[in-house]
Formats: sequence, structure tokens, C-alpha cells
Amino acid sequence: MSNKKIHKNVKALEQERQQLITFVLSECELVEGSYRESLMRCGRPSCHCEEKPGHLVARISVWEEGKLKNKVVRIDDREWVKDLAQNYQAHKQAIANLKKLNEKETKILRTFIKLKSRR
Repeated sequence: MSNKKIHKNVKALEQERQQLITFVLSECELVEGSYRESLMRCGRPSCHCEEKPGHLVARISVWEEGKLKNKVVRIDDREWVKDLAQNYQAHKQAIANLKKLNEKETKILRTFIKLKSRR
């Protein structure tokens, strides 16, 4: 790999890093956890859910002190909680991408150091 190509790759990685950091530091709201919807039976003997699919229930799942906690989401709040949970997942993915980017950059810089070294 030539010096020019290495410089170009590092600059491209730095631009990508800056975009990811800007995204993570943005002022968007988040809800920590994973949003899930499932069908449940309510337990009332005369309810339709005894024989047909149950009622739709939305939950946010969060790990707290080593245990998975589920919090029920009210019907009126489902859409915005779902959006905020997706924002949270996107932020987690951005941080994972930053980690991969750092590993890639470190590998390139080590190659650069080897090329510069005298034998």
C-alpha cells in the first residue's frame, strides 16, 4: 500500500468517524431498550382471546442489574416509544461502527509504520 493511498484511507475514515460522532451527539430523544409487540391472553373467561389471537401488548425490554425487565407501553404511547427505541438502537449501532472503524484505522496505521521503518 502506498503512502498516498494510506493517507487517503485515513482521511476517509476520519470523515466517517466525524459523521458517526455528530450523529451520536445529536439532540434526539431516546428510550433505552428494545421495543416488542406480542399477543397475550387477558385471562377473562368471556373474552375473545380465549379462542382467537390475543390482545396486542407493547413492551420495552431493558437489562437492569443483570435481569431483563419488561415495561408495558400504553396504547397512546406506542408510536413515539417505538420511534425513540429505534433511535436508541441506531445510536448503539453507530457506537459499534465507531469501534470497527477504530480497529480498521489502527490496522492501516500499523501498516504505515511498517512501511516507514528501516530494516
